[in-house]
This record gives sequence, C-alpha cells and structure tokens, in this order.
Amino acid sequence: MALAMTRPRRITSDSGAWPLHSADASRQIETLAAAACEPHTLMQRAGEATARLALALAPHGQRIWIAAGAGNNGGDGFEAAYQLKRAGRQVQITALGNPARRPADAAASLARAQAAGVRIETFVPADLQCDLAIDAVFGLGTIRTAEGLFADALRLFNRLPGPRLAVDLPSGLDSD
Repeated sequence: MALAMTRPRRITSDSGAWPLHSADASRQIETLAAAACEPHTLMQRAGEATARLALALAPHGQRIWIAAGAGNNGGDGFEAAYQLKRAGRQVQITALGNPARRPADAAASLARAQAAGVRIETFVPADLQCDLAIDAVFGLGTIRTAEGLFADALRLFNRLPGPRLAVDLPSGLDSD
C-alpha cells in the first residue's frame, strides 16, 4: 500500500537560505504548531515525513530497523514504522527506555505500529540485517551520554553499513 502523502516541498540549491533555530526556539515552534493541530497530528506528520525520506534514501530497501527512545523522538520513530509497514516494508523496532515515561502521543504511535504488525523488541539485536536504519532515540536538545541499551543501540546504528537516517538530529548531538 502506498503512503498517502501530501505533495513534498522541493528544496533546491537555489531555494535560498533556511533559518537555523536553537533547541528552545525549535521547541517553541513545535508547541505553537501542535496547538494549531488536532492531538497527535504533529507526530503523525513527523512520522510520515521520516517514512517518506526513508523510502527516498533506500527505495529498494525492504528491511528497516528503528531504534526508538521513550520520548517524542521515539514516538516519531513509531509513527514512521507504522507508515513504512503500510508501504510494505519489514520493520523492526528496538524500543528503549522506560515505557512509563512515554508521552501519550508516543504511546499512541507505538500502539498504531503494533496494530500494523511492526515487530517491537526491547533488546538490541545481535545479528541485525537491515537495508536502512533510523535513529529515533534522543530528541532535539537531549544531550547526555548514552549508557546501557541506549549505548548498545547507538553503537550498532553507527557501525551498520547501509544508509542511516536520524529523526530531528543524530542522538546526542548538541543542536545549539
């Protein structure tokens, strides 16, 4: 089944300058955007955009692995998994972090992914074979040292040979 997507905005080398925002400014923009939408809409849009980019990066890729944290960045990953599964891809998620700390939107996206048949694990696979990997672990402005399963997932992500995509920005990168 094809993704039901809106027409993408084309970005070319002559599109002009695009503004860069601090983590705080980005959060304010997200808060304003979320207030103007129905609940869960912003995460669904982020997941759809991530899925669209994933399909562009690996158009023939069938096996996709997503490392997803317990916050909204993980929710974007769960939503992307839902969209990619609907597009006929084999999707496997490593769900990291404390599920009790998962925001309502992220929990709803996880439930959508599970209902679509996405394989959800709570461990980092030892023998992972994938055509594309997605980092949806830490979100915008989250700067901390990864430990335990978080570190294991990010080490695996960084050593995979195929295309890799990060939601928002690579986990642990200081956006400011």
